[in-house]
Amino acid sequence: MSDPALLSIQQALASIADRLGSIETKIGLESSTEAGDGPALLPPAVSAFDKHVASTLPSLLSAIATIGNSEISAAGGIIENCWACMRVVVAVAASSGKPSPADRNAVLSELLKASGLAGATAGLQKLGRDRDASNHIKAVGEAMGCISWLTLDGPSAEFVKSAADGSEYWSNRVLKDNRGKKGRLAHITFCANLGNLVKELSIYVKKSHTTGLAWKMGGAPPLSKENVEAAVATARGKGTKDAAAPTAPAPAPAAAAATSSSPKKKGMVNSGLNALKSALEAKRTNTGESAASGLKKVTRDQQSWRKEYKQDGGSAPVPTSLPRPTAKAAVASSKPAPPSKCEYHAPSQKWLVEHQVSSTNNPMVLTVDVTDQKQQVYMYKCTNVTVVITGKAKTIVMDTCTKCNLIFDTVVASFEVVNGKRCKVQVKGVCPSIAIDKTDGCQVYLSKETMSKTKFVTSKSSEMNVNWPDTSGDMKEAPIPEQFQHILNPKNGTISSEVSELYH
Repeated sequence: MSDPALLSIQQALASIADRLGSIETKIGLESSTEAGDGPALLPPAVSAFDKHVASTLPSLLSAIATIGNSEISAAGGIIENCWACMRVVVAVAASSGKPSPADRNAVLSELLKASGLAGATAGLQKLGRDRDASNHIKAVGEAMGCISWLTLDGPSAEFVKSAADGSEYWSNRVLKDNRGKKGRLAHITFCANLGNLVKELSIYVKKSHTTGLAWKMGGAPPLSKENVEAAVATARGKGTKDAAAPTAPAPAPAAAAATSSSPKKKGMVNSGLNALKSALEAKRTNTGESAASGLKKVTRDQQSWRKEYKQDGGSAPVPTSLPRPTAKAAVASSKPAPPSKCEYHAPSQKWLVEHQVSSTNNPMVLTVDVTDQKQQVYMYKCTNVTVVITGKAKTIVMDTCTKCNLIFDTVVASFEVVNGKRCKVQVKGVCPSIAIDKTDGCQVYLSKETMSKTKFVTSKSSEMNVNWPDTSGDMKEAPIPEQFQHILNPKNGTISSEVSELYH
């Protein structure tokens, strides 16, 4: 065979090999080079996450370093650690099969603990004592709420985006406080990059995790609680530390900030006395006399803390004592917290989810399985929990809940929110009526099936928004009006109302 013919065959084989490799990358299969000496290709979800981190996180950390505040630097370490832990969770899911619905919550909880993501933002609670950094820390705290997207079962890009919206409020406060000050550009860069970090994460989640956390397809064994530790070790490089392995942020900046904010600390007292002694030594006269020489003596009747003190020749002030707290208040403070419930009450055919409380760093996910459309679900005084209701229920009520997420399939009669604060509700099926009463902050996400059937009844509520998918699949958002114009008609004695011009 001639050399030109052999060369053309070799080129054709190389082209076929390249095309097969690109196909393997697109469908998420491991590269054949993993068995050989060449480097293994990362799963598409992990590779896309690395690109997201490389394009957003370094610029934010650079802006934090430019500001030079110890508490903000500690918050930057927490952000970097959270994103490293998030990569571990994504890598484990990309190399493991999806757990069964019954084991999903338990496996995810164990995975978040093993990866270090559970409790990774606990250090933020110790920060914010420095007034110059308090709004920065609050902006970071709101943004860190986006990490809960890993626990949601379903589209979660809009959930991540809502965390960026909450962080933007405190970022605007940062910009306002630093207006016209030296070094303002660093704070502007910090706010822009923090918002961009979460918004780019939302875009990444929408592309790579369309229906929730992406698991490996193709018959891979499902992840279980027993093999979570091994899977995490493999994702980190079989137990060895690498660039993606999370490292705990150094506590020194936070400790230094806490020390500087507490004047009763022993070190601060000693340094203050030393500074005072140095100032007095510097003020000594040329003759060696003390800086206090020549001052008048203060007599007992001039010392305001003594009973002999008289002001302008008048009588001494009569000390007054503060009223003692009543026994009733003492008894109220010692009352134990009510027990949490998540149970079915058969006589009333009602699910009771009461007093469920979890921290912002480790949000709780509860599942309620409704088996009969006559059953009702009642949530009461829950804080920072996510409740997933499967099946068709008669009614669902969320009463006095704060920062809670609710996801349900279908409701026969109505869904109601009362006395809520910053709640989010997602309707996956049909809901004929939604009532919002005395609630501050309520985000409602409607499905295509129910968006033309749902009616809203609101009273004494604020910050209400409705989200729905358009024809292209993108989410649209519109506020529910809070302000109205009322006009009296004296002829027939009626009042006509219309929505304020702010909403047109």
